[in-house]
Amino acid sequence: MNNELGELAAKKILEPNPSDVSSYVMVSNYHSAGERWQSVLSVRQEMKEKKMKRVLGCSWIEVGCEIHVFVNGDQRSGQQDEIHGVLRCLFDHTAECGSSLNQ
Repeated sequence: MNNELGELAAKKILEPNPSDVSSYVMVSNYHSAGERWQSVLSVRQEMKEKKMKRVLGCSWIEVGCEIHVFVNGDQRSGQQDEIHGVLRCLFDHTAECGSSLNQ
């Protein structure tokens, strides 16, 4: 990864709307992917100083004409074990399918 080009891109991402929290998250993720932890801390510190908060991830699913909303980190549904079990099954199945495609 070209660090100079990445740093330029990071600055350009923040220029148009310096109050957009998603831009800071994108820049933080870029630094994280490059294992530049000091830069990650700097971006997050800047977000904290500007009182910016990350927007939580959210998903919706409709089951039996009922819509269920899942927010990242939410523990209120009471069905976490069941949900995680189904997800584990899906991930395992996907991994099996992927490995059989590579043969």
